Amino acid sequence: MENHSRSKNYYEYLAKYILEEFLPQDFCNLIIADRPDIKLSDKIGIEVTRTFIANQAYAEGIFEQIKNKQLGEISSVKISKLGRLGYKVLEYKGVVTGICPREAFWVNIEPLKKAFSEKLRKLRDYQTDKTYLFIHAPMFDLYDDADIRDFAAWAAELQKDYSYQYSKVFIYQVTHLSICSLQEKQVVTMKLDQSKVHWCCEQAEAKA
Repeated sequence: MENHSRSKNYYEYLAKYILEEFLPQDFCNLIIADRPDIKLSDKIGIEVTRTFIANQAYAEGIFEQIKNKQLGEISSVKISKLGRLGYKVLEYKGVVTGICPREAFWVNIEPLKKAFSEKLRKLRDYQTDKTYLFIHAPMFDLYDDADIRDFAAWAAELQKDYSYQYSKVFIYQVTHLSICSLQEKQVVTMKLDQSKVHWCCEQAEAKA
C-alpha cells in the first residue's frame, strides 16, 4: 500500500507541476487534495488518472526505483528485469526519464476511454463546479493527433447527457500535452520543453 500511495502522490504532483509550468495563465498555486485530486479553488479541481499497457504495472515498480537517477548508477540487474518485461530505459542527458516497450504493439484509445468512463462515474460525488481530468498516458508519443481527436469526440458525446461533466481533459505524453476542450469540441496539442519536464519530475519526486 505504501508504494501504491507513493506512486499515486508522484503522479498527482507531476500533473500539478506540468499544469503550472506549461499553462501558468490558467493554473497557479494548485493544491493536492482529494475528490478531486488537485484543487485550484473550492469550486475548481482536477482529477488525475493513468492508463496502462502490457506488463507496465511491473515495469513501473522498477521505474519508481530508478527514475531521475544517472543511468550509470543503476544496477544492470534492474535494466535486465525491464528487458525481460519487454521495456527499455529512456534517458535525457544521462538521466532516466522514462521507459517504453521494445517492440511495436497495437495502439488504440480504449485505455483512454476506460479511464474517462471510470472517472466520469465518480464525478457526481465531487463538490466542484468545474472539474478537469488529467490523464497520464503510458509512454512517450503513444497517441497521435487523430487518436486524441477521436477520443475527445467520443468523450464529449458520452458525457453530453450527464448533469456533471468534465470541462477539459489533459492527456500528458511526456513530450506533448493535449488539451481537449470537450464542451467546445476542440483539441490543442503543445510540445513540451524536456528540460522543464525534467524539472517537473524532480519536483514531483521530492514531494511524493
